[in-house]
Amino acid sequence: MRRASGATATIASLRRSSSRSQPLAHGTGRTHPSFPNFSLKEREERGESVAEGRGRPRPLSLRMPRERKRRVDSLEPEELAEEADEYSRWLRAHGVVWSGRRLRTTTDGVVAGWGCVATAQIKRGEELVRIPRAACLGAEAAEADADVQDNEKDSQRRMALVLGRASASDEWAPFVRKLTRASCPWLWPEAEQQRLFKGTELGPVLAMKRKALAEEHAALPPDTAYSLEEYVELCGLAASHLNPWFGGCIAPFNTTLNYSSEPNVGFEPKGADFVVGVALRKISAGEELTQEYADATTDLIYKYGFAPRLAPTDCSPIGRGEDGAQPETLEDDVVSISLEELVRCVHAACPSLADSYAGMTSSSSSVGHSLALGADRVTALVRAGAVEPCPWDGLGNQLTLELSPDGGGTARLVGAAIVLCAPEDKWRAAAAELETLTAAATQVGSDAQSKRSTSEDARVGDDDLVAATLLGSLAGVSPEERKALTELAASEGGEDGDPWPSLVTAILAGEKGEKRFPAAWVAAKEAIGRRRAQLEEGARGAGEPNDCKIEGAWKLASHLRQLERSILTSADEAIVDGLLG
Repeated sequence: MRRASGATATIASLRRSSSRSQPLAHGTGRTHPSFPNFSLKEREERGESVAEGRGRPRPLSLRMPRERKRRVDSLEPEELAEEADEYSRWLRAHGVVWSGRRLRTTTDGVVAGWGCVATAQIKRGEELVRIPRAACLGAEAAEADADVQDNEKDSQRRMALVLGRASASDEWAPFVRKLTRASCPWLWPEAEQQRLFKGTELGPVLAMKRKALAEEHAALPPDTAYSLEEYVELCGLAASHLNPWFGGCIAPFNTTLNYSSEPNVGFEPKGADFVVGVALRKISAGEELTQEYADATTDLIYKYGFAPRLAPTDCSPIGRGEDGAQPETLEDDVVSISLEELVRCVHAACPSLADSYAGMTSSSSSVGHSLALGADRVTALVRAGAVEPCPWDGLGNQLTLELSPDGGGTARLVGAAIVLCAPEDKWRAAAAELETLTAAATQVGSDAQSKRSTSEDARVGDDDLVAATLLGSLAGVSPEERKALTELAASEGGEDGDPWPSLVTAILAGEKGEKRFPAAWVAAKEAIGRRRAQLEEGARGAGEPNDCKIEGAWKLASHLRQLERSILTSADEAIVDGLLG
């Protein structure tokens, strides 16, 4: 999650009923005859400007984005029109093709900075812009197809240096001037960001990011002219505009469209050499063109420095509008509880099991340790999909359980607590069943019947099967009930499913959870309580709005904290009411 580069709403939503993004099948890669991709030499022969940048790369000024914003706000209409015309000429010179009669780049009638507005009605599915590789800043060599993504590491080093050189280049300057730096929290003073976000999901993430940036800067070539502050600024600019196409690049139009949680434009690769923007729905004349940047509030805050409002039609960022906005819940919003914290709660609820977790330290509970095949409880929880590595770069050695809005993830938390709180004799029996599954998964039968057995006996090795096996064994259900659990896991699970609510409900068999698994219920509730205590401790240390030196920062952190409170409250209520969805 978080994590993925790019600010795009998928065109695949035109062809699907699900709300989740699905990748498109890519084209042949041949250049479309209506959209020529001229080389530099061909554009010179056509009389177009192809000036290359000259001179030593100079760093962007630390204050450039703010000065840029003030300058745009102070320009006269004639000056704004001249700048828009310059940008249009630059786009044409770089082979970008767009529907000039249907959209225009402007500062009028948009959420912030430069944006795009429809000048005529646009039909759903209409292609609005086609962007060639040559117009994408930082695009890799031709062997990197449009759908090739950069690595998963959260580093903007390469693109930051590209931006630094482009800012001094005559060829790219008109494009770079359209980039507005987002107020990413990791650009704030370190003490300020840690004070405001302590106890939230972003607290440890920001601390890790600042450390990584300092290490990256120290490793830059000696002749690099950037101070740490300037390098961090360049990385912030890159983070808020970077997309994964062509190995990682910044693409025209995609950088200009503002955010909406209900976007009307989506961008996708087209073959090997183009990115296209397509209308996701009918767009009326005068309506701003928008896109979706991310599916989680933490991502929006981390990369772009804002959070969405409650009203889906209002895409004004927090901190730029009036006070009193309520948090809007996004699809991937979560609050994580560390496995280590849950184990502490199990210790408190089950003192007799303390010896079973005597070696459970933060280092031994790392992903590398837990993924090793074996019968220990942590490994079983990983195999069952109850716990996963933290998705943030630099924190992947921590195992976490994620709670989502409306009680989502609560059943996994309870299920994990049931496994961790199980008496040793019941755990040994469950572990023996998991060993059988492991043996079946690794054994390759020589006859067709053996192969059918491996695949049909509930897809051995699948995390949903492991979850059903674990809970069924620990609950002591009959063979018939065990088979029903397996079928339930198969029907409710899968790539986008979650079998845990149904599985936990099934093993309760109508009983109250606190009666059937009292220690697990206590441990799960305590884990939620401790996570909330961390959040509130951070809130007390954040001070008052007037204590904050950065405009809108306190409000932004408060918004995230309020959202996380609501998720924890939903999880707590789900446990109390037995509604484990």
